[in-house]
Amino acid sequence: MNENLNSEKAKSVIWVVSFPKSGNTWVQAVVRGAGRSYGFPAADLDVYKMKAENRQPSVVRGIQKGVSRGRTTVLKTHSGYLENQEIHPELGLKTVGFVYVMRNPLDMLLSYINFTRVQYEKRQDDREFQRTIFSELLGFDRPIPYEKWVETKLEDIPRKNLDHALSRFAELETAIPGMRNMTKGGWLEHCMSWRKASETLPSVIFRYEDLLMGPESFIPLQRLFIFSAEEITAAAEKVDQGLRALQGKKIFFNKMSAYYFPEYFSPDVVRKFLDKFEIELKLLGYGNLFEKVPG
Repeated sequence: MNENLNSEKAKSVIWVVSFPKSGNTWVQAVVRGAGRSYGFPAADLDVYKMKAENRQPSVVRGIQKGVSRGRTTVLKTHSGYLENQEIHPELGLKTVGFVYVMRNPLDMLLSYINFTRVQYEKRQDDREFQRTIFSELLGFDRPIPYEKWVETKLEDIPRKNLDHALSRFAELETAIPGMRNMTKGGWLEHCMSWRKASETLPSVIFRYEDLLMGPESFIPLQRLFIFSAEEITAAAEKVDQGLRALQGKKIFFNKMSAYYFPEYFSPDVVRKFLDKFEIELKLLGYGNLFEKVPG
């Protein structure tokens, strides 16, 4: 059955999307697991990998009829949403729905800083990358050699440098130096763009923090897919077990937790950030961040 599905070209797409380091790798793994009997592939649904490897997106079943009746694929992206413009238009796919994963910006920023240890491996000779990460973002006076940085955990980075990163993040309206080419904007713009898209497209919007509450948190996927609750929770449990096993072993899955930012940023720097974006954060459901700041 899968061969017949994949012999035809997809015409429409449901995106699994988030700002980088916000959880769409996790969610797409759950979607794949729940959808294995509906033609979902074993491979990652990452659109960037697919294009780099010159692969055609897999046509899948299991889509709610009210979302799409045609040949539909599911892909993971970090793109922002632009009204009246298709995502990755070179693929020729019509967006018919999406799953959006949102993570509080303070934890997300820390996750990205940690992730630079992975990025650095392929960019050891890229002086602009080093300047952007170490000078512009973190405020160091010189780049740190790869051999040292790859062994540097968040706990090892001086608080003054992490505070510098948060202050710069606020100055750039929640954009992160070095990440602009992928997202074409900051965290706030990204969240708001997909929130607006939910007014006209079938969608599910998750908060990363809520998904940590347990497998049942993924059941709203049924708005887009015909997966049973049992299929969704079983897939979520299996993925969670796999990711937990990787904690501390793979940089990418460093922390499967929420609201750990008070351990790393100074309270006064956090308060300045929260005060600047208070209205937007409350609108997005993150008014509770104010309660997390010590003192």
